[in-house]
Amino acid sequence: MKNILFYCFIVFTLASCAVFQQLHVPTPNIDLIKKKKKSTPTVISAVPLIKINPLAFIIGKDSITSQTVEAELALALDTLNKNNPDAVKAVLEEYINSKTLLLESEKAGYTQEEAYTQEIESYRSVLSQAYLTDSTMIKAMIKETYKWLQEEILASHILLTLPEYAPPADTIEIYKKAIEIRQRILNGEDFSTLARQISADRKTASNGGSLGYFTALQITYPLEYAAYNTALGQISMPVRSKYGYHLIKVLGRRPTLGKLKIAHIMVASNSKMNVEQKQNAKIKIDSVYYKLQNGANFEDLCRQLSEDINSKNKNGILPIFGVGKYEDVFENNAFALKNNGDYSEPFLLNSGWHILKLIDKIPLESFETLEPSLKEKVVTDSRGEIVRENTLNKIKRDFNFSENANIFSEIYTRLDTTLLKKKWRYSNEDNILVKPIFSIENKTYAVKDFFDFMVANQKTIKITQASTSSTITNQLYKQFVSEEVRAFAENNMEKKVPEFTALMNEYKTGVLSSRILTDRVYTKSVQDTTGQRLFYENNKQNYLLPERVNATIIECPDSKFFYQIKEVIGKSAPYPLKVKLKNDLFFNPNESKLNDEQQKNLIGLIATMNKNRNYIAEIGSYADAAESDSISGSRLKNVVTFLTRNGLELHRIIENDYVRTKQLNGDASKNRKIVIQFLSNSKEDVARIFNQKTPNAVKITEKSYEKGELALLDSLKWEAGTKRFDLKDKIIEVHINHIEAPRYKTLKECRGLVIKGYQNQLKRELQAALRQKYPIQINDEEFNKIIKVSKQP
Repeated sequence: MKNILFYCFIVFTLASCAVFQQLHVPTPNIDLIKKKKKSTPTVISAVPLIKINPLAFIIGKDSITSQTVEAELALALDTLNKNNPDAVKAVLEEYINSKTLLLESEKAGYTQEEAYTQEIESYRSVLSQAYLTDSTMIKAMIKETYKWLQEEILASHILLTLPEYAPPADTIEIYKKAIEIRQRILNGEDFSTLARQISADRKTASNGGSLGYFTALQITYPLEYAAYNTALGQISMPVRSKYGYHLIKVLGRRPTLGKLKIAHIMVASNSKMNVEQKQNAKIKIDSVYYKLQNGANFEDLCRQLSEDINSKNKNGILPIFGVGKYEDVFENNAFALKNNGDYSEPFLLNSGWHILKLIDKIPLESFETLEPSLKEKVVTDSRGEIVRENTLNKIKRDFNFSENANIFSEIYTRLDTTLLKKKWRYSNEDNILVKPIFSIENKTYAVKDFFDFMVANQKTIKITQASTSSTITNQLYKQFVSEEVRAFAENNMEKKVPEFTALMNEYKTGVLSSRILTDRVYTKSVQDTTGQRLFYENNKQNYLLPERVNATIIECPDSKFFYQIKEVIGKSAPYPLKVKLKNDLFFNPNESKLNDEQQKNLIGLIATMNKNRNYIAEIGSYADAAESDSISGSRLKNVVTFLTRNGLELHRIIENDYVRTKQLNGDASKNRKIVIQFLSNSKEDVARIFNQKTPNAVKITEKSYEKGELALLDSLKWEAGTKRFDLKDKIIEVHINHIEAPRYKTLKECRGLVIKGYQNQLKRELQAALRQKYPIQINDEEFNKIIKVSKQP
């Protein structure tokens, strides 16, 4: 409870130098802040005061030193309203209550319960992860990413492969090779020619290493970083990714083109087709283009002629995209379209012929809009690896990580091909096991610790053609170090981060206080109905309802709506909503049993009725002229039985057996049916139906109002009757149904308020009892010293 202690001391300042003169106060009520005759301050007899760190304040057995108080005082000095004694008294009360609750919860054994331990450990884990995350770097990367999203880069690259966890010697060799190739390019050799000859990225090598245009978040972060930090026409230094070393040449830069919503018509044409098939495809796409030029509808042609089965029934619309999504030819044609509705000439790709239509151009969104999604991507894509690596290095520095790098030459000699088969084991007699591999603070990890980790985790490693025993070992070692260092840091946060300790203590205090209040106040206040009734009777004056008027208010835009509404609600409830169940229930001749589909529709009806508690279902049953006299009633009975068995109350059903009335000529099956219509006891439901056609056109409110709640009603005489107001933009009718005399709310009507009041009473009683149990002691001499120190400039 940060800054609380500071509040305590202001009390004494406000008392006009009349400080507490007695050490022991059995019942420390806030009224102890009163002037008393001066007497010699009594020193706490049970605890001798030490000059270095004397005690200033004791609640029960919980001691607070002057040093702690002065530190809190310095933190709170700028924020405390020290001229408001009432506020100070309230805070002091809260502080004493919190302390006594904490002491009682500890004495009651809550700190020993497994649920408490698990909750604290869970919070500790979450809090430590927050401290072990480089939030500053994440924020910087988010801003960097948004900046890059505003520009698109055209670049090529040359890749020299290198396993991700290659030994240092192999890494240096490939790096030197990359430097040599870069120098050859700087000396005049053609980048694209060398890319075709040397680059291990066979997908781009044939195109001279071209990556096309791209923007942020489309390629791996190290390449992206190199591209955005290399000048136009220049070659980057070798940059490392998990695939190896890359050389990047920047060929172009342009402002971002944003994203497009495009529709297309495609006619398939590919290398597997013969000449005639390809010619027919060309004829077909030209025919489509000709029709478009002569005014044909793009969407109609798409549904009729497009051969892209995934988009043709969606009017050819493709997912929204930016650069780097499709082939260069496709994107060039798409981004060349200027205005919504423009379409391209036919062009050919490997998949076939395409005609594009521009639906919309979507500019880059604002930083505020994109920030949440950018944060998610920063911590999950290749940037996340950089953040985690940077965080790990920071932890290593903070906790004095030290590595025995010379041991790895020995470790490599213990490896064999069984590691590639995930069956490696080590000898327990090997003298290398006791040798240190790294240490953190005062804890040292031996080679055996790492070997045990290797044995347990070797099956999790993905083996590739480039994998060797040393690369697998390096990968496992990196994982081992990361897990152990982070675990050590998490378990030792208090030693390095004082704020962590403060937050943990604050959370523990909150959990324990909440627990004891739940057990002794909140649960009791809800379950103790006798106590609720007694509290209600003793405080009935707090639950008085004043005189109220029950009124129906109708608001309409014009007389047309007004008379339509009045026609519906002019009669007694329930009011017809002119809405029925979507599907009538049709039956075979002389059958009344409900089939699965009919039961499904009735379940939907029940869901609608449960959602709208004022709804009434009017069920009409019909029969064909050729059917028996009783079949209509049998159908009605089966429907009503099904509804009531599934929870619909019988009083919410109106039954109408129409037998053979309303016969339809020419289709006898239409006469064998159940029709269900909706009515409602609520006038507001009637307005809702009207508003489906014309939103917000009608408003009907039926409720009780107090004086001052609605100005329109306050202007009228409160007596039964109707008053209509024809205003410029709407018609308002107020119908006063009746006047409700003042009365006390029933316990049922105000149970929520009663429970809240009862809780406050129980809490006060608990606090009074705990103050008797845990008395407060004050060291006046130390308080005077602290106050004098705080007053110094």
